Amino acid sequence: MDPHTDPVLPAQRERAHSPLVHRVVLRSPSQSAERVLPDTRRLVAGWLEDKYQCAPLVSGLHVLRDGVRIAVATTFGRDGEEDALRLQLREDTPDALWRTTVVARRGQGRRPALVAVDLERFPQRPGLGPAARPRLIRQLVEELDPRDGPCPVTSNAWSIAAHQVDELVGWLTDPARTLPLLLAAPPLDADPLWQSRVEEVFAASCGAASMFQLADTEAVDAFRRVVFAAHRVAPGALRTFLPVVDPAWPPDASRHRVLSGARLCDPQDRAYKAVPAQVHELACAVPWPAALREVAFPTEDAQASADMREVRNLAAQIARREDTEVSQLREEVATLSELLELADAGFAELRGELDLSRRRIAAQGEATATAQSGWEAELEDHLGTLDRAERLQEQVVTLQRALAAQGRLSEAYTLAPDTAVQAPQSFEELFERAADFPHLVLPLDPDPALRLDGHAKRGVWAAKAWQALRSLEDYVVASGQGFRGGFYEFCCNPPAGLRPYPVKQVAMAESDQSMERWSRERRFAVPERIEAQGCAEMVAHLKLDTGGIAPRVHFLDRSASHGLLVVGYIGQHLTNTRT
Repeated sequence: MDPHTDPVLPAQRERAHSPLVHRVVLRSPSQSAERVLPDTRRLVAGWLEDKYQCAPLVSGLHVLRDGVRIAVATTFGRDGEEDALRLQLREDTPDALWRTTVVARRGQGRRPALVAVDLERFPQRPGLGPAARPRLIRQLVEELDPRDGPCPVTSNAWSIAAHQVDELVGWLTDPARTLPLLLAAPPLDADPLWQSRVEEVFAASCGAASMFQLADTEAVDAFRRVVFAAHRVAPGALRTFLPVVDPAWPPDASRHRVLSGARLCDPQDRAYKAVPAQVHELACAVPWPAALREVAFPTEDAQASADMREVRNLAAQIARREDTEVSQLREEVATLSELLELADAGFAELRGELDLSRRRIAAQGEATATAQSGWEAELEDHLGTLDRAERLQEQVVTLQRALAAQGRLSEAYTLAPDTAVQAPQSFEELFERAADFPHLVLPLDPDPALRLDGHAKRGVWAAKAWQALRSLEDYVVASGQGFRGGFYEFCCNPPAGLRPYPVKQVAMAESDQSMERWSRERRFAVPERIEAQGCAEMVAHLKLDTGGIAPRVHFLDRSASHGLLVVGYIGQHLTNTRT
């Protein structure tokens, strides 16, 4: 591993098309206006010295070695003092072109000092793995004392004792907080594996989240008393609190992912690696603050134009000197040639930056189109849900009127007890409730489903998967009671009292092209009493989402005739011609 980078994070498929792989924005209210720019320049210089043994950081374009160059630009405020600094390092390797951009702006008035670091990767070949973060990020966090609203952002987790819990909850619920907040609670019995994994998560999340660890069981109990049961962090658990936390509203708890102590202490479980990946995914989705976006740095083409003006002026001077000695003329011609070479290099750099900008704009356009498609699908899903809710409400009103007409007013208008079954908030909880589906065989390999818990939409996906499994369960029951037809027909015309799945989200086949190339991906384990070979192709699937990784539930439809339906896979979309 490169000693100048932090450990790599798991790849995120939905961001695979974007060149932006890491982003950190640090706000430092306590950092003096005079120190943020020289401190940033000093830290970048030390980082470059370690990597390339040189760090030219005066304004202009500098070549560090073949394929490696850095462009430095500064701006000045109305008071004549340096206001902002941009350093952009480009590293051209056989695998990819890397661009690290560091922008710093001094604090002024109520505006805090700001430092942002973006790492972009433009692949030169397909199939690249995860990207490591620059070690510079940790150095900036340690030096600048950044804050997220009032909440401290540190390079290591801040230990919270019982008497500090009220202050922690104040930070947690503060509306000015914009970063995720990671909170770990120690297990009842000390576990070295738990400690090393939590420390790894914290190290990989440095700068992109605020990080805390409850000091002991007394602090765990104190935190539970303040935030109530739904938002608590149980001993051994690690919870990711998103911005805008409302402990008084239990449904809000489903937004804030919990990784249990059992999974953190399981040597075979790798779910903890998804925590920093989610943190950085959220960071990459947030644009720079306006105070950084509005800075207008001198462009490289302006510098190149200045170089060309200098060349023309020198050429004019040479033409006017008729009595210049030959030796002096040769020296000036050599100087002219060097300036022309510098101008050529400047224009070449400008063309390279233009190409990268075009590639980034294309990636952003693709991301926008994908997001729009996902929003449209979600809107259609919500409209379908609203339509079903209105139909059910109309049915309730009709039944109430019928009961009232029979003189049974108390039965018609008395609220029924709250017996509704709560949908699971994660796939981990979904598998823990396997007993709710006595007629289903759930996937023997739960890892693809559990990896979905690392995404912000895990609660929505887990709830929809639960609805899908309940519908499949009812389908098996209906088949045993004489229903004739497949699952699609069941969803089109469900028997009374049974739950269908939305027909538009049911697919009973795959395309011929997908099956020709990726049929092996769709073979899953099946009990031998249903399939002698112990496995079968499962092309029938239910859609949990249409955007991003578009999770799916694959099942063996014909197995329902055995009174036991096999669900072979729950996880992100399998490979097809469009992935």
